[in-house]
Amino acid sequence: MPFDQEEEILPKHNVCRVVAKDKFKRAPRNSRMQKRGFVRKLRGLLLLFFAFACYYVTTWTNYNSNTIAEALSQFPNSRTFAYVMFVNSGYLHLTKNWICNIRKLDAKILTSVLFFTEHPKTTAELLSFDPGLKVFTGGHESSGPLSFGTLPYFKLTMQRLEIQNALLQGLETNQRRCLMMIEADATWLISDVDEELARLFEAFPLISADNADHSEDQSTREISAGFSGFCPTRDVKNLFAEYTSQYRTKLSRAKRSNPLLGEQLLLSQMIDATRTEVYWLDSCKYATGLWYISDEYRKKCPSPTVLQNNYIIGNDEKVKRAKENRHWFLHHSGKQCSTG
Repeated sequence: MPFDQEEEILPKHNVCRVVAKDKFKRAPRNSRMQKRGFVRKLRGLLLLFFAFACYYVTTWTNYNSNTIAEALSQFPNSRTFAYVMFVNSGYLHLTKNWICNIRKLDAKILTSVLFFTEHPKTTAELLSFDPGLKVFTGGHESSGPLSFGTLPYFKLTMQRLEIQNALLQGLETNQRRCLMMIEADATWLISDVDEELARLFEAFPLISADNADHSEDQSTREISAGFSGFCPTRDVKNLFAEYTSQYRTKLSRAKRSNPLLGEQLLLSQMIDATRTEVYWLDSCKYATGLWYISDEYRKKCPSPTVLQNNYIIGNDEKVKRAKENRHWFLHHSGKQCSTG
């Protein structure tokens, strides 16, 4: 097309007409009226869209606030802490396996766990497996297992951080009612975990297993998202609120998969920068998934208390690894625990 010509789009007919700029031709009056009508309709649709978006966000926020209030009301009164576990449809079988694991050790622990699901269907399936659980539905539905390192995975992480932060902020400041974040792919091997954590929370507002790989650097420490606890001191509340805000900002700027969006790494960096005191759990007693693959680790730590099933990608691989090491307690039907 010559440089002195341009295209004019006519919405009614969805065709283009060339207009010579050097003649300064104006479109016919009916065409201008059609354009104005089109703009008015577009403006109306945009207003309708934003009104719906505001309604949706407000409704979800209120719903989420109600869920948080309900969960906090179920906080075990006789205890200094409650466990928090997130469950989606892709993690349901791992969660059932963990429940079976805890039943074998000390079923009373399950009364102190606040389960959060992403969809009413997941809630129903979990309660069908064990009607005595404390299960709350909140957040957005995820379509089955999410691959680590993808944006959907990190968005789900963001939703969970928002819930964790809301729970922590909802607790009375300086009151010893703490939250222990746990994950369903872990195996608990000794029943005194609960008692040890209760003692530690009496003295320390922030405790965590060490998720770092010390094969090359012994000095680095990394918060474990799958086994870390927070008490509502003012400093811890402020740290977690800023942590959630920074993660939200990083996620909003991400356009594709980005390993730097790992929440454990971000919180660990913030703890180092603020010199926040952390009580680090013994890495032999509270072991990472490297225990499964490192002969040296297993020789050094033959009898862990809690064993994370991380440092591996894929739920099927987690299940396979657990079964190979006799850490699978769910019946093959998925409806009950194994009797053996």
